[in-house]
Amino acid sequence: MGDIYIAGRLIEQNPKKALECYKSAAKYGMTNAYEAMGDIYCEGELVKRDLAKAINLYESGAEQGDDNSRAKAERLKRKRYDLYEKAQFIETQSPDEAFRCYAVSANMGYIPAYKALGKCFLHGIGIKQNRAQAYLWYERAVESGDEDAKFDYALCYARGIGTEFNFNKAAEMLSELAKRGHVDATIELRRLMNNKRRNMIQSVYSKAVRLIFMKKFEDAAELLELCVKFNHAKGIYTLGCLNESGLGIPTDRENAFRLYEMSYDLKFRDPKAVYKLCILRMARAYK
Repeated sequence: MGDIYIAGRLIEQNPKKALECYKSAAKYGMTNAYEAMGDIYCEGELVKRDLAKAINLYESGAEQGDDNSRAKAERLKRKRYDLYEKAQFIETQSPDEAFRCYAVSANMGYIPAYKALGKCFLHGIGIKQNRAQAYLWYERAVESGDEDAKFDYALCYARGIGTEFNFNKAAEMLSELAKRGHVDATIELRRLMNNKRRNMIQSVYSKAVRLIFMKKFEDAAELLELCVKFNHAKGIYTLGCLNESGLGIPTDRENAFRLYEMSYDLKFRDPKAVYKLCILRMARAYK
């Protein structure tokens, strides 16, 4: 029945019904039905060409012992591998041609080509730069089991490449890779955590400044103490001002001087702060 629907001699040609019949035949043990379905997708005359699907169908036939399916699957798999290898060899000299080879290899279901396409879209190799497409290809590579693509995929979340920044997803993947000894993942995880810490303490400092404007000096001083623990230079200097002026806390000029020194050592260079520190140092030397 499948052959009749494909031939279209006795009845109107109907690829959809042919595939349904071949699928049923395969279910009941006709191993060459897989080859017939694979041929339909491989030729692409009656349906949209899908070489990846053709390979999967040929492999299913090969698993059932069909030698023709096995031979056709091996031929297509060799072709997609050769295209990938060619693309790697010519990527620098002929980026446009390399991109085309990667694209065909990927469309034939060769998983390493997914990551390669992600790199092409990310850096504009042979194609216009498209960060969203880069993210999608890295995602597809990871979902297909490519361990080598995990770092690039995590980097998309860590830096908002083609998708929204997502600290939790990035940290989870980078931590997993770091535990396996991935050096770049360890460095990126450290950068991610440091940025989170900086953002957190900057938020604390901003809140402390708002409290100062509201004349809630005691509450502001408590938050600024956190700035000291995390070496936030501007927050340390601000706490020194509160110590010097006795706002919210008892006046303590010695501690204020210590805090000014600390903020200066952390490279806080507000002109007024530097001038004040110079005066304090001279006064202290005079004593």
